[in-house]
Amino acid sequence: LDVTVALDRPAVAPAEALTALLDQLVAADGAWFGVDLTGVRLEATDTGWAWGSGEVVRADSGSLVALLSARTLPDGRALARR
Repeated sequence: LDVTVALDRPAVAPAEALTALLDQLVAADGAWFGVDLTGVRLEATDTGWAWGSGEVVRADSGSLVALLSARTLPDGRALARR
């Protein structure tokens, strides 16, 4: 995902795998990578996956995984750190 996100290409991982990973990352409430999910709603644009409430962050599933892993997207978006 690091390569596909950096090149602004779609994720090559199966949608089911990305959804499972997203579920695990938000279940940890951002603790694995030190992101602050307070007041954030994440919405995947390529699946029906969504989580949280608050300011909406929309991106494809691979980009959401990158954000939850404390990465900055090529467009400059990043989640706040704890």
